[in-house]
Amino acid sequence: MSVSRGITAGPVVTVTAALTLVADVLGIGVASTGSAAAAETPSHLYAIVCPTTASCQPDGLQRIVQTDLHGHSAKAIGSDVNTLLGLAISPDGTRIAFSKKSGYLHVLTVRDVASGKDTQLTGQDPNCDSFTYATQPAWSPDGRYLTYDQSSSFGSSHCPTDGVYMRDMSSNTTRRLNVRGGGEATWSRDAKSISLNGVASVSVATFGAGERVLRSYPSSSEHMVNQVAWGPTGTTILVGRDTDVFGLAPDGKLRWDIKRSSAAYYWSADGASLYAIPPGSTSPTVVTRLDAKAPGTV
Repeated sequence: MSVSRGITAGPVVTVTAALTLVADVLGIGVASTGSAAAAETPSHLYAIVCPTTASCQPDGLQRIVQTDLHGHSAKAIGSDVNTLLGLAISPDGTRIAFSKKSGYLHVLTVRDVASGKDTQLTGQDPNCDSFTYATQPAWSPDGRYLTYDQSSSFGSSHCPTDGVYMRDMSSNTTRRLNVRGGGEATWSRDAKSISLNGVASVSVATFGAGERVLRSYPSSSEHMVNQVAWGPTGTTILVGRDTDVFGLAPDGKLRWDIKRSSAAYYWSADGASLYAIPPGSTSPTVVTRLDAKAPGTV
């Protein structure tokens, strides 16, 4: 692994394959079942736990728990859910947004941390013949808005209403955003823009000012963008691919580049560290920390 100036890397924690730890109040998404990521939070971590080996399989029940900073003293938050996809914690730590399987659908749900009560936000799109999947939730920094991706059967078919949506949690109204990028959307610190993963491109959409493409790539597997995540300090947009992970400034300039195999990446709450999770299920899972406090230039 080659490392650009100012970035250091090293294993920081090993966990069992059944435990997935995620950053809290920034609402960073969760990796597939069997992976693990850890990040500092003001008081605790959230985790997705497979109560049994069978529950880690497709259509298995999974449990959301709250733990201390070391992943200990787990306490269940609400009831078990079927095939959880994506996990985002509101900035004030009172709500958890996630996608769960409901029949043939994947519905967006918000759970109250204190009571464990769920509120379902999406269902079947009446304008689409294919099953509706609502995934990739992300909170705005003030917790008022929740963005998510709506697709038809995970992209195996297409409906005109597919795209990125934004729900106003105060008025309970939802609108589709006029953007080309899809999939995961993450918010800038000032809540004026969102970054978007277009698979073969990375773009930033600024509310009221349109969308601009920061980087475009050939439509080939080695260039495919797997992940886009705006850092909590607002200065760096993380882009993950099969061959590397790199940071872009909001104007598209390259800040740093790390050549390494595919992984899922999570920002720490203060933006000082990145946590890398290897793909697939291994036991124990080794989580690698990347120091992002002074990334420098390539």
